Amino acid sequence: MPLEPRKYSLAGCGPAAAAEAAAGGAAAAAAAAAAAAAAAAGQLMVLGSPLISRWKSPALNYLSTETTNRVLSIAADALQQQQQQQQQQQQQQQQQQQQQQQQQHIVVDLCVALVEHETSSLRKCFGVCSKHLIDAQVGSLLPVYVQPSSLPAAFLSVCTRLLLIATGTGVAPIRALLQHRQQQQQQQQQQQQQQQQQQQQQRDICFLGFRDEEKDFLFKEEWCTYTPWLQTYVAFSRTCSSWSSSSSSSSSSSSSSSSNCGGRSLYGGYLQRHPEKGKVASLLMDAEGCVLICGSAHPMPSQVESELLLLLQQQQQLQQQHAKQLLQYKKKHGRYWCDTWQ
Repeated sequence: MPLEPRKYSLAGCGPAAAAEAAAGGAAAAAAAAAAAAAAAAGQLMVLGSPLISRWKSPALNYLSTETTNRVLSIAADALQQQQQQQQQQQQQQQQQQQQQQQQQHIVVDLCVALVEHETSSLRKCFGVCSKHLIDAQVGSLLPVYVQPSSLPAAFLSVCTRLLLIATGTGVAPIRALLQHRQQQQQQQQQQQQQQQQQQQQQRDICFLGFRDEEKDFLFKEEWCTYTPWLQTYVAFSRTCSSWSSSSSSSSSSSSSSSSNCGGRSLYGGYLQRHPEKGKVASLLMDAEGCVLICGSAHPMPSQVESELLLLLQQQQQLQQQHAKQLLQYKKKHGRYWCDTWQ
C-alpha cells in the first residue's frame, strides 16, 4: 500500500484557538497591570496623608516634619519597588504561560510505515504504534511527546558539509535536518548573498533508497527545493531505476530514469558505481565533513560503512587501515552518526 505522510495536531491548536488564547492573555495582562497601578496609587496616597499616617503610626508625632517626610518617602519608595517586582513577576509568569501555549500548538509530521510480519503459524502480527496510528480516526486525540534530538552539534552548523544516506522511513530525521539547514541558508543568504551563492554550489550530497517510485517515494516534491545547495540521488530497489534532483529540475518532467548505477539498494556496490563517487570520497576526506546514516539497524549501516571504506581506498588511494582510522576519527568527534532502529 502507498505510504503517505500524515499530520496529527494536538488538542486546541487551531488558529482560532491560538488567537483566542493570545487575546485572552493580553486582556488579562492589561487588567492586572491597571489593577496594580491603581492599588499602588491608592496606597501611596494613604501613606502620604499626614493625618492618616500619624493616626496609624503614633510614633511619627514625636518626629520633626522633615524626618517624618523622609520616613514617608523611604516607605513610599519601598512600596513602589514592591509593586514593580510584583508586576515583573506577573509579566514573567504570563510570558512562561504564552511560551507553554506556543509549545503546545505545534503541528508534527509523522513518517510511519506499518510494521507487520507473519509467524510460523501463519498468524499476522502488527506493530502496536504503527497499527494504532493507521486505525486512528481523523480528529482523535493521541498522547504524545517530542523527544529532544541527540544529533551532535556539528551537523547543525551551516558551514558543515553533509553526506546523508537513508532508506525507507529513515528519511524522516534527514528531512528534519534539511528543513533546519534550509532555514539557515535563507537567513544567511539575506545577510551575505554573494558569499552564500559561492558556498551553495554542490556542497552537500544525499542518497535515498526506496522500493518503488510510484508507491513509496516519500516527500518527492520537496527534494528539488534544496537543489541550490544539495544534490539528491534516489535508488529504487524494486524497479531498478533511479532519480536525481538535478535531472528533475533541469527537465520539465520529474520521471525517473535508468542509469549506470542501476538503481537497486544503497548498499551492494551502489556507491562504488555512482558517477559522483569522487565527490563522496572528497567529502569524507574533509575533516569538517559529517556523515548521517538513517534507517534499519541491520544490515544497512554496516554495509554502507564498508562501501565508504572501499571508496576511500579506490578514490583517495588510502590503505584499509588508514580509511578505518578516518571514519573512527569522525565517529569520535561526532561527525559520523547513525540514527537507526530495529
